[in-house]
Amino acid sequence: MNRTITLSILAVLALSSSILYAYNNSWRLVKDAEGIKVFNRKVGNSPLNESKAITIVKAQINEVYDMVLGIDNIPKWMFKVSRCEMLKQESDDTFFVLAEIDAPWPIYDRDLILRFDITERSATKISCKLTGVPDYIKPRENFVRIPYYKGAWHWTQLNTNDVEIVQQSHIDPGGAIPKWLANAASSEAPFNTLRNMRNIFAEQQ
Repeated sequence: MNRTITLSILAVLALSSSILYAYNNSWRLVKDAEGIKVFNRKVGNSPLNESKAITIVKAQINEVYDMVLGIDNIPKWMFKVSRCEMLKQESDDTFFVLAEIDAPWPIYDRDLILRFDITERSATKISCKLTGVPDYIKPRENFVRIPYYKGAWHWTQLNTNDVEIVQQSHIDPGGAIPKWLANAASSEAPFNTLRNMRNIFAEQQ
């Protein structure tokens, strides 16, 4: 085969692969209701989707920050979280948290160890990176430890009254949970979490 033709075919195949990869890894809207949009996307070869949820609340950015970082109050708005505990605070910007998560019968409840890192902080923008650290403490009886979590919060003061909230997460719940069920939960959990947050701020108006 002519070398020029061969190179042309290879170039077309490479371009096609790049386009397909970009399509498979782009955000897709999966839910749009009650002022909340939820997106998901593929992550590499993982069978589990990454999710992103976005909403706008009537609040000040410091109020949203206090809600998310008020560890003891997280069960009031974080979907299916029954208890949270601060394990260690290394600095004003880094701390470790234990969360207990209710699972429907017959699935075992989960626990999750997270490292919080504030990566950006200004008068109008705060960002927080969340990383699962499953080996931070020993396994606990009656819980399945979530083996992988990577996520983030982004809060932006859009004007004097509105804050945009963006929650992003990629999670492997561990144990014998079907991947389709885990993917369904990856869309429902952020939606319900942001809906709970919206309701709390609405009640405060």
